[in-house]
Amino acid sequence: VREHQDEVKESLRRRGMHLDVAALLSADEKRRALIKEGDDLRARHNELSKSIASAVGDERQEKIIQSKELKKHLGVLEASAQQAEEEFAALLHQLPNMTDPEAPDGTSEKDNKVLREVGEKPAFDFEPRDHLAIGTALDILDFERGAKVAGSGFYYLKNEGVLLELALVRFAIDFLRERGFIPVLTPDLAHKKFYLGTGYLPR
Repeated sequence: VREHQDEVKESLRRRGMHLDVAALLSADEKRRALIKEGDDLRARHNELSKSIASAVGDERQEKIIQSKELKKHLGVLEASAQQAEEEFAALLHQLPNMTDPEAPDGTSEKDNKVLREVGEKPAFDFEPRDHLAIGTALDILDFERGAKVAGSGFYYLKNEGVLLELALVRFAIDFLRERGFIPVLTPDLAHKKFYLGTGYLPR
């Protein structure tokens, strides 16, 4: 974003989105300045702590007082840096991926364009229903409960819908095992920022 501000702004415009890029960059600059200031202060505190061991008398006492003051100041600085980091992250998380130059401008799927059609469309002697209507009628999709939990557009899989998804997972595993793949379940550990970036709320 720092090196390609104009491209980022153009990408946002093409998506029909608004994000204050200047505010994002300002938050980034503030965050980096506080990090550097904190690192410098930490280095000074470490040097002072080492020098206390060889100091004696009033000089030692004075250095101890200075060390405490630096540590206190460092605590305030770290709190400011944490706040600046959170403000920066909140803005950064609003920034979408860059648009592909060949993708059409727009704000919804209605703005998409058809590149090609493959095969012939079947002709029905009845009014066909889409997968949403079929899934609801078969009681394998529950949009109402899904929307309550996760928002509009989300759904619960139910009954045979669950069995179908698990069957597809099992089919994929069997397919891979036949080709030498060894299935392994591992612990899920990741930094907070990666969980946030992939849409999971970290614990």
